[in-house]
Amino acid sequence: ALVDEIERAGVLDRSLVIITSDHGENLGDHGHFRHIFSLYNETVRVPLIALLPDGARAGEVRAESVSLVDLFATLLAAAGLEGGVGTSSRDILATELGEGPIFAEYYYPLQALGLFNPEDARHQEAVAPYLRRLRSVQSDGWRLLWSSTGSFELYDVAHDPMEKIDRVDDPEASLQANRLREDLAKFVERGGGPQPLPNGADPSPGAFRDLDPETEQQLRELGYLPEE
Repeated sequence: ALVDEIERAGVLDRSLVIITSDHGENLGDHGHFRHIFSLYNETVRVPLIALLPDGARAGEVRAESVSLVDLFATLLAAAGLEGGVGTSSRDILATELGEGPIFAEYYYPLQALGLFNPEDARHQEAVAPYLRRLRSVQSDGWRLLWSSTGSFELYDVAHDPMEKIDRVDDPEASLQANRLREDLAKFVERGGGPQPLPNGADPSPGAFRDLDPETEQQLRELGYLPEE
C-alpha cells in the first residue's frame, strides 16, 4: 500500500524505499515468547529490503551483516549528504561494504516487567533469571552475548544460525570469543555504559501521558501499556 501510494504520487522512480523491522519475535525459541528478555537471532535478525530509484540493482542480494543504525548514513548518502550516527553508521548501499562488528542491546527490562503481576510470587520467580541487561556483538559469522550477571554465550552462527550450541567454553573457539569480547569492550567504552539500570528506575518518566484513547489502546494491544 505504501509503494502504491508513492507510485500514484508519480515519484516512485526517484524514491528510495527501505522496508525493515524494529525487531523479530520469539515463538518458543530458547524458551522465550514475544520479544522480551533475550537478544538471540530470533529477535535481532530482521528483513531489510531496498527499492532504489529507477529500479537500480534490482534482484541484488548482499550477504554482509548490517545494523538498523546504518540506515541514517544510507539515507543521507542517497540524498547526496554526508554524516551518520557516531562511527557506527555506514552507507549499506556502498559497493564495497566490508564486514564490521554489529551490536545490539537490551536494557534492564522495566517495560517488560509491567506485563507481569508483581503480587504473584510465581511470576516473580519466573522472571528472576531475566532481570539483567544484555548486549550482543556479531562479526565474521560469530555472535557473542553478554549479560550483566557476568555470563557470556558464544555461537558460530555461520554454521549454527539457530544458536543451539554454546561455544563459549570451547577452547577451539577461544580466538573468536576473545576477539568479540574486545569489540564489545570498545563499544562500551565509546558510550554503552557498563552497568544495568537499577531496578525501579524510570528512564522515560511521563512518556505515555496525555495519550488519545485510540493511541492508548494500540499501545496496550502491543504490550507497551499494562492491561486495565
